[in-house]
Amino acid sequence: MTVEERLEKLERELAAAKRRNRHLIIAAGLTLGLLTLAWFTTGSAGPVLAQETDNIIRAKGFVLVDDEGRTRIELRVTESGPGIFVWDEKGTSRAGLGLVGDEPVLSLRDENGNTRVGLAALKGGPALSLSDEKGNLRTTFNVTADGAGLVLFDKHGVNIAGLVEDKDGPAMVLFDKNGKVRTYLFVDKEGPQLKMFDENFIFRTALVVTKNGPVLGMYGKNGDKLIRLFEAEDGPALVLYDKNGAPIWEAP
Repeated sequence: MTVEERLEKLERELAAAKRRNRHLIIAAGLTLGLLTLAWFTTGSAGPVLAQETDNIIRAKGFVLVDDEGRTRIELRVTESGPGIFVWDEKGTSRAGLGLVGDEPVLSLRDENGNTRVGLAALKGGPALSLSDEKGNLRTTFNVTADGAGLVLFDKHGVNIAGLVEDKDGPAMVLFDKNGKVRTYLFVDKEGPQLKMFDENFIFRTALVVTKNGPVLGMYGKNGDKLIRLFEAEDGPALVLYDKNGAPIWEAP
């Protein structure tokens, strides 16, 4: 697999991780939202009736209240599935654990009711998402059949860094403020490699450590080879190239 092919594959994996964790946040919010709606439409209208049969209590929900009569914990079956939910003393939903379809989801919220942590066992594998105080997704962690991935986002939801492990080895990508790849670091069978790109995604600098020694390459705005510094058998060597990629000077 070439560097370009691997980088393209990595970008697809990071984009998929972002989509999966956005779905996780939506699912976590949906779970708590449906339960809150169920409470206001049924819980406040009257008690949930329970039946006891053969020492087994059957009910559609259970509500635990504090000394002031405020709902603090509720166990209920909603449209999205069964769940247990926790409120603080101000009536803000703070935590929920339930099933959305056939996927278990845990949601933790701050004092303003914004989802800050989402944890789920999705069909593709487990996923963890962390959000800021405004509910913006900032960090995701996923484990799939292909490996594990960690993605960081800025406050606008733009990728800024990604770390992925797959069958080709570990890789890290750094993005600029526009979400464009600028730095790519990975390890494969050839050894560790560092690639750097300009704002037009043109390959400009590369550092590779092979079994024969380190190699540093610099490239022009069109991707043409300009400078190559490497370790030869008898010591360090430097080669300069013209605009056509032909050597014009070298030392020693």
